[in-house]
Amino acid sequence: MVIYGRSWIASYSVAYLLYTNGLKKIDSSIASIFATVEPVAAVFIGISLYQEKLFTGQVIGAMLILSSILIISEKKKNRSILE
Repeated sequence: MVIYGRSWIASYSVAYLLYTNGLKKIDSSIASIFATVEPVAAVFIGISLYQEKLFTGQVIGAMLILSSILIISEKKKNRSILE
């Protein structure tokens, strides 16, 4: 059990390094949207793969996150039309 006890450190470190290096290679606006959607994706992955239960607070939080992304993208789209 001791051998496997610390193996999460290596897998977490590799995942973190890949994630941060990937974010460096894309535009900052897309990176911020990606980082914002990540918790929503994690909830849906947990539901679909691990049969976790979805609670009201999670639904409300996901709706707030997704609606804020839509509002921001519409504002950005309207700003580019005006320029």
